[in-house]
Amino acid sequence: MAARCRTGLVTSWSFFPVSSAPAPLDLVWCRFPLNEDPNKPGPKNRPGLVRSLIFNKGQTRALLDVTYGTTKLRHNENPFDLIVSNLASIDACGLPAATRFALDRSIILPWCGEFFEAREGYNSPRIGSLDQQSRMQLEAIKVARRIHKPE
Repeated sequence: MAARCRTGLVTSWSFFPVSSAPAPLDLVWCRFPLNEDPNKPGPKNRPGLVRSLIFNKGQTRALLDVTYGTTKLRHNENPFDLIVSNLASIDACGLPAATRFALDRSIILPWCGEFFEAREGYNSPRIGSLDQQSRMQLEAIKVARRIHKPE
């Protein structure tokens, strides 16, 4: 099956079953592409926040809209990034450490083995889901972005 990635390039991927696709606000272990080539998996795995899912016409393949996650926190980089740093939230979300999700850096990726793999100690690329505190923080960021949207 071929999927169109961000650049429109058609490539064959080893898709996972649609039934195994994570839900919005789930966290996944992802080889997020570097800026140079969005069709090529990145060099290392990192947490990704699933924003939405897209299915092909026959609902036999899934694409995920994934937000970049990093353990480089840089609190002053973007006030609208989601930062999960509370120890209870880190544990509840399945994150390896405090993580910043760059909400302005998302990409649509095929739900396949080239971009997603199980983290050590996990059975699937899904590592967890945003806990209630992080969900409330994300909603507050969405409201703040609407209020402070540049005109």
